[in-house]
Amino acid sequence: MTSRCFLVIIRFGEVIDLKKIFMVIAAAVLLGACSADINSAYVEDLKARGADKTEIEELIRYEKNNRHLPDGGYVDVTGRTVEDVARERGLTLKEYLDEYELPPDMPALVSETEANYTIPVRRMLDMYGMSFESFRQVFNMPDSVDENMTWGEAIGEAPLGEYVDMYVGKDSLEGFKRMYSLDDSVNESTKWKDVREQVDAVKKAQREKQTGQRDE
Repeated sequence: MTSRCFLVIIRFGEVIDLKKIFMVIAAAVLLGACSADINSAYVEDLKARGADKTEIEELIRYEKNNRHLPDGGYVDVTGRTVEDVARERGLTLKEYLDEYELPPDMPALVSETEANYTIPVRRMLDMYGMSFESFRQVFNMPDSVDENMTWGEAIGEAPLGEYVDMYVGKDSLEGFKRMYSLDDSVNESTKWKDVREQVDAVKKAQREKQTGQRDE
């Protein structure tokens, strides 16, 4: 069924354009219910840290329109925003986004974790000094993965066995599962994207314990 960009009501020969009405309603929803749909835990963290309301609204709009995000978004592992990282490197936000081929409309409050996962595969492999074919072989990637995907989308397809071998060490899967409280259903063929949220949540909790941070 073809979608329509606006609705009209015919009443006594008068045509009423409801587009503006729906825009007002959408704006109201954006500030309330929509925040629960888009990584609400991260939004609440930002509010607790005193983030600017307008910047939070910009973040919600951005995430609402970006389909590279998994359900609920990525867990904020580091507690830093993309603007924080850019500033530490002596760059403006625009310069940082350009350098890593990130979307030019990425808001300042996007988490460092999400920004890293949004870097295109080709750019990430440039930093690693690895060819795309080597990447596919090392991580045993399916044919559906290509170098124009985001890093989060691509690495999410990696079998956990290969992921742990690469980032932790050979034959480390059982220890990895214990460290991150992964159950017995998880095995070497489980995709990284299916355990990433749990693993990153544990990393976040460890960081908060070390820094004395607590969620509201």
